[in-house]
Amino acid sequence: MPEGLPPLLGPGLKVVFVGTEPGPESLRTKCYYANKRNSFWYDLCAAGLTATVLAPGDFRHALAFGIGLDDVYDDPGALRRRILDAAPRAVRFNSKAALAPV
Repeated sequence: MPEGLPPLLGPGLKVVFVGTEPGPESLRTKCYYANKRNSFWYDLCAAGLTATVLAPGDFRHALAFGIGLDDVYDDPGALRRRILDAAPRAVRFNSKAALAPV
């Protein structure tokens, strides 16, 4: 895996959110979805998936809500193995960059 954030996975997950790779602010702070313009943590709470809006620095608390986090990087095979090992109920891909035109 390239330099990045370690997967946040564990047993009994409801959902794993998967991005393509962390952005510069997330890499700098070593926190998932750390860009202040990113509404990910607010959206999780608004959807009822977390009881409060987590701060990026508290991303590890997502596990308590049954939420895992990971990134594809350039190795979808490794991601697949991690997802199969964690066996979440659902996997959701979350990537603005993946939808951008090339």
